[in-house]
Amino acid sequence: MKIVLVATLALVLASSATEARVVRLRIERREVVLNGRPFGAAGPYEKLVGTVDFALDPDLPRNGAIVDTSTC
Repeated sequence: MKIVLVATLALVLASSATEARVVRLRIERREVVLNGRPFGAAGPYEKLVGTVDFALDPDLPRNGAIVDTSTC
């Protein structure tokens, strides 16, 4: 449990110190959750399976903490 907490904290801190933009979003599959049962005004949930591609500028100082950005 402690490892999960530390890993989550590290991800939160790292994400706030960098800047990236979404360049592509691919939704490959949509699945119904809980047999389509609605959840109040939100309605039924769906599970989206796919890929998100991000891009970052290696020259920005905020992205300097990321290793090997100059090879991208």
